[in-house]
Amino acid sequence: MDAALDEEKIKEQAIKNDKVKRHIEDKEIKKVIYVKGRLVNIVAK
Repeated sequence: MDAALDEEKIKEQAIKNDKVKRHIEDKEIKKVIYVKGRLVNIVAK
């Protein structure tokens, strides 16, 4: 992902990623944690 994008766009791209979708389908996203330039973590239950 492009680190120059803003936080919301990066979160959207992460959630739309095919590999991520496979793991979060049929689950409710509780929280999305973003650390600039390092990590996007999606908490789903």
